[in-house]
Amino acid sequence: MQYVFPITVFSALVFLVLLRIDIYKLNRLRKRSQSKCDDFLNFVDTVFVHIGGDLSELAYRSRLLFDCARLSSEKIGAIHIILGSAMSAASASDDDYEIDMEKIRSAADTAIASLKMLELFREKTSRRWRRILARGEKLSTEDIERAKEKLLAEFANKYNYHF
Repeated sequence: MQYVFPITVFSALVFLVLLRIDIYKLNRLRKRSQSKCDDFLNFVDTVFVHIGGDLSELAYRSRLLFDCARLSSEKIGAIHIILGSAMSAASASDDDYEIDMEKIRSAADTAIASLKMLELFREKTSRRWRRILARGEKLSTEDIERAKEKLLAEFANKYNYHF
């Protein structure tokens, strides 16, 4: 009976340490995915600037579109939309500037993979800490397609632009 209080305190401390470790990993993955998305957007901006013409406005719109995305499925949908516009702009350009399509695709794939890793870790930890941490999203292709449509509609309503 005299050991009940110390055991309870020790188990509470272990619980808090494990929770703090998971929160630290979650924050680290969130920062990593944000930096990968920023790297992708910066690379796409340089592609649009080097192609020139009216595409600087497209670079601005791609930033606005990505800023509208809040959920990971919406961010992945925004990356798909921006990737498609960058690939079509790069293939239509007749400049001397050689744009490597694989570099654009690998930057997008890296950003998408980091977002998927973040959601996978969120899903794993949400099973463990159901009431404390946010739940992860399931990133199926249907969810991403619905998120794309929702994001484009929100973008058109908010900025009166069509992407």
